[in-house]
Amino acid sequence: MQYNRDNNSVSFLNLTSEILANNTVSATLYDINSKAVWNKNEKITIEANAAFLTDIIVPVTDKTQFLKLEVKNEIGTIISENLYWVNASNKFNDLNQLHETN
Repeated sequence: MQYNRDNNSVSFLNLTSEILANNTVSATLYDINSKAVWNKNEKITIEANAAFLTDIIVPVTDKTQFLKLEVKNEIGTIISENLYWVNASNKFNDLNQLHETN
């Protein structure tokens, strides 16, 4: 999974020698407090050694959010996941508001 910052799109890259059929791509935005504020899913099949541009366009705002990308196969096993910090202005000062952890 890959988030493309230039146009807020999501791509899936299959670097295996097998067709990956009946997968579910999920993109979820979380606010600074870890509350889900947006989600979109798409079913895809991708050829071996190929890249696939999904129809998912992430609605990025000027507030820092966390984007979780996930791909599950047809039986629900996660086969790929990535987490991004996103902000339309690329200013991540909001991260200073995060609570300290132990």
